[in-house]
Amino acid sequence: MCPRNAFRAVLREMEGSCIEGFGDGSAIVMEAEPIMILARADEAAASLLARDSATEARIDRVMALVNIVPG
Repeated sequence: MCPRNAFRAVLREMEGSCIEGFGDGSAIVMEAEPIMILARADEAAASLLARDSATEARIDRVMALVNIVPG
């Protein structure tokens, strides 16, 4: 599966439980509503990451890299 399609599948799966606004992904991007993170999503993510230190470490590494990129 192409990474773009894999990401769309993840967003479709998250729709309604963690995010809203993606829908089925069929909207034209420039006309689509913004994707909003639902209030309970951060709590669910924190709970999941508390049990998965390897994933948390990878996310921390990506965030560190993103924060040093000029721009």
